[in-house]
Amino acid sequence: NIGMLPDETFDAGDWVIIHMGFVVEKTDAQGAAAAMAGLRLMGSGLDEDP
Repeated sequence: NIGMLPDETFDAGDWVIIHMGFVVEKTDAQGAAAAMAGLRLMGSGLDEDP
């Protein structure tokens, strides 16, 4: 839902950060890659036994 950022304009190919179906930030490819790296880091080790 891009309605969360009413002051932004969006075009096909734009990068956005989405949380629970809502756009929270418009970014670029580098920002999107950094966000994905952070998410992967947070999820690392989840398959390991405690």
